Amino acid sequence: MGRGEVYTFEGAAAVVLGDTLVAVWRGPLTPDAWRWVWQLLVSVGERFPEGALHLSVILSSSSPPNAGLRLEMQRDFRQAGAKLRRFIVLPVGSSVWFNVVRALVRGVLLISRQSKLYAVVGSLAEALAELERAGSPSTPARAELELCIADACAALGIARLEAA
Repeated sequence: MGRGEVYTFEGAAAVVLGDTLVAVWRGPLTPDAWRWVWQLLVSVGERFPEGALHLSVILSSSSPPNAGLRLEMQRDFRQAGAKLRRFIVLPVGSSVWFNVVRALVRGVLLISRQSKLYAVVGSLAEALAELERAGSPSTPARAELELCIADACAALGIARLEAA
């Protein structure tokens, strides 16, 4: 499959490859940044009948969405329907950060009735395993996904995450 093109916007970098969107968040999740990544995700989901896979790597330098943006996210997830097959979130940082992100993701997706679509994982290896489990013939291989993540990190000027 190769390597996807890296897109950047306001402290985030994203790579689309096959039916998968990988995003790495260094900066805060602002309304404009959310709309940017959501449009990328919807465009992938529209190209694949089985829907898109999404891995969101959220670094501790990021910040959670405010209440208004969480409402917008809930609405977007409700309307996504079959465009989204699996939403995997990897918080990178302390256990406190992990729990903050997990609680926010759970709240947004529970209210939007999409709670079965998500997984919050504790390592890159777990995230890649989740993508493999939910994969389709259009899903990049693990090595390609690792390159996508490395390319996104490089675009943000941060160290590469290791799958260990």
